[in-house]
Amino acid sequence: NSFFPYLCVYFKGEREPFMDIGISEKEVIEFTFYPNKKNVVLSISLWHELSARAQVFLMAELKNKEFE
Repeated sequence: NSFFPYLCVYFKGEREPFMDIGISEKEVIEFTFYPNKKNVVLSISLWHELSARAQVFLMAELKNKEFE
């Protein structure tokens, strides 16, 4: 259970997510990596993209929370 929705992150062509991006009870971003048979390798550019999208997600969800 979660106070906020979360984003599942997939590699292109994969059916199962390798991680999710969530928001903690303290309203901070959390990255949860799932156990995987393959090594998860992220380039720095992909990590920056995930981080930027997580920030946008956090701001949107906090704004939504204000209107509840």
